[in-house]
Amino acid sequence: MNITLVNMKKTLLILLSITLLSYDNGSKDVFIIDIDKSIRENILMSSLFESVEYISLELSENSILSNNITVFLRNQNLVVINMLNDAHLYERNSGKHIREISKFGQGPDEYAFYPVYYDKRNDLLVTNNVRDWRMIDVETNKTAITVIKPRTKYRNENKHQGSIANPYMYNSDVFIGYTNNITGIYPDVLAFFYGDGEVFKTFPNYHFYEKRSRDTPSDYGIFYERNKNIYFKAPPSDTVFCVKNELVPHIIFRITNNDTKIKYENINIGGEMFVIENKAKDFRSVWLVNESDNFIYFNLRTNSTFKACYYDKKTKKTYIPLSEKNKAGFINDMDGLPDFHPLGISGNELIGYYLPEDIMMYKDKKNLSEKAQKLISETKEDDNPIVVIARIKN
Repeated sequence: MNITLVNMKKTLLILLSITLLSYDNGSKDVFIIDIDKSIRENILMSSLFESVEYISLELSENSILSNNITVFLRNQNLVVINMLNDAHLYERNSGKHIREISKFGQGPDEYAFYPVYYDKRNDLLVTNNVRDWRMIDVETNKTAITVIKPRTKYRNENKHQGSIANPYMYNSDVFIGYTNNITGIYPDVLAFFYGDGEVFKTFPNYHFYEKRSRDTPSDYGIFYERNKNIYFKAPPSDTVFCVKNELVPHIIFRITNNDTKIKYENINIGGEMFVIENKAKDFRSVWLVNESDNFIYFNLRTNSTFKACYYDKKTKKTYIPLSEKNKAGFINDMDGLPDFHPLGISGNELIGYYLPEDIMMYKDKKNLSEKAQKLISETKEDDNPIVVIARIKN
C-alpha cells in the first residue's frame, strides 16, 4: 500500500471519529416501547395521515413486476426493486415506466444476489455480488463505485468472514456493514471499512444464537439517518442503536416471548441442504423500524401475523392493530380500500403497495371514494402492483 493511500485512510479515520463525536446530542433520548402494554385498537389512516396517493406502475414488455417488490422515493421518480429479477425507474405522478436500472446477471452493471437497495442520499443503486458490491449511478445506469467485501479481502487470513449483505455508505470511501451472525461464531456486529475492504473499526456482538450449519447474507441490517445521526438495528435484536464511537441505545422494544427459543433444522431439498427457523407460533420480533418527528413506525411479526404498528413520542403510547388476520395494517378509512401496510419511510411519507387482486376484491364496497372507484375501474388482475404513499400529519 503506498504512503499517500495510508495517509488518506488515517485522515478519513480521524475525520470519522470527530464526526461521530460531534453528532446531535438528541440521540441520547431513549424510547422504550413495551409491546405487552400497547393499546390494541383499529388504527385509522385518517388519524395519522393528511393525504394518500396511489400510483399504478405501468405494465409493459420491459416492465413486468412480481408480487414482491421494494419501493424507494427518488425526487419525482420511484425506484422499484423487483426482487432477484431487476430494478426499474418510474415516474411518480403517472407510474410511467422510464427505464430499467439494472438486472440479475453476471454483467458489469448487474447483480448476482439479493438484497439490492437504493441509496437516496447518493442516488445509487447498491447491488450485491460474489466478491464485491457495485453501486450503480441511477442517472447513468453505470457502476460508479465498486466496494470490495471484507470477507473477500481477509479470506486468506480467516478474519471478518461474517456475511455483510448491505453496506451503508458513510462517505465516498467509508462504509458500515452489519455482520450476519446466524452461525453464532462471529465476534462483531458492525464493521467500518474502506472501499478496498480494509476494516478499521468494529463493534462487538453481544447477541449469540443457536448455531446453524451454514451462513447466509440474506439478513440485512436496518440503517437510517435522522438529525445528523446514524441509527442501526440488527434483525434479531430488540434495540435500535445510535452509531457513535460506541453503540448508544435509542429505541428499546420490550418483548416477552415466554423464553421461547429459536431452533434451526437442516432439511434436504433436491439434494441441497437448507436451514430453516422453527419458532413457536407466538414468537414475536420487530422489523423495519423507522421514525418521524412525532412517531416511531415498526412492523411486529409472529409466525402467523405481520402487523403495522406505531409509537407516539408525545403520549409515549404504543398502538397495535386489533385485527388478528395474517397481515394487519392501518385501516384505509380515507378511500375505503384494503389496509395500508407501510414497508418504508422517506421524510414525512410512508410507502407501501397493493396487489391488483387486493383492490379488485373491494370493487363492490359501498364506502369507496371517487379516487378508489377510479383506481379499481382502471386496474386489471394481471397488472403491476399499485404503490401507496401516505403523507404524515404535522
